[in-house]
Amino acid sequence: MKLGRTELMSVVLAGLAVASVLGVLATRHAPTSAERDERAKNLLPVWHEDEVSRIELDASGGALVLEKGGTGWTVGAPEPEPADAATVQKLVGALGFATPARKLEAAEANAHGLAKPRATLRVRMGESALTLALGDAAPTPSGGAYVALDGAGARRAAVVPREVVALFTARADDFRERALVTLGARELEELTIVRPTDTLRLVRGPALAFRIDGTERASRQCTKGAICAFATIHREEPIDGQRERAESAFGTRREGCRQGGRGYVSRQ
Repeated sequence: MKLGRTELMSVVLAGLAVASVLGVLATRHAPTSAERDERAKNLLPVWHEDEVSRIELDASGGALVLEKGGTGWTVGAPEPEPADAATVQKLVGALGFATPARKLEAAEANAHGLAKPRATLRVRMGESALTLALGDAAPTPSGGAYVALDGAGARRAAVVPREVVALFTARADDFRERALVTLGARELEELTIVRPTDTLRLVRGPALAFRIDGTERASRQCTKGAICAFATIHREEPIDGQRERAESAFGTRREGCRQGGRGYVSRQ
């Protein structure tokens, strides 16, 4: 079937339209020239902080995986657990503001230990991926090192200062939530303390009041003191002060939690 001039032109225009759409889809995540110019001094030529959803670090000190989900960031250590949001934000911000001491020629992208890096940091940002490889230590500046970047359409190399090198030393423990108990009185529904001699079960009732075994109203002084003591127990050393708070919290007694009793005794 032979197409007329009008039909042929329509086919050509339709083909160009499809090609245009495909071109937009293929480049929609590519950095614009304005963005490249704005971040010309940064290590990462493109950075959309709100789109960062996964950070992976492979280093001699161990592997680290940070992933953002519907409830926030998690850290794989090795099983996923809630991550400290402020610490993750510091890392994300440091990556976005990282600045090289000097940039290198493209021919050096596989030199200086970059072909077999000692650490690799991968960032998932929207549908894009950036990979930073840490190579040998650099003669200057002090504490600096060579890095290579794959992503944003090219492979490039640079020398970075010690502050950027430090990002490759992050560990999973750095991102764990410090508080062992993260629930406050408003979120806590039930608290059960089991000891060899007895068990205390506090069940939340109306107006934030707790009841012993869900029936007898507990002393507010007792429940507030115990909850606060649990909330101040953290992972870090030294443990002496924390041991005192833990002993006080776990030492909360049924008799003392009754109205007029004093089941929690602060040791501060």
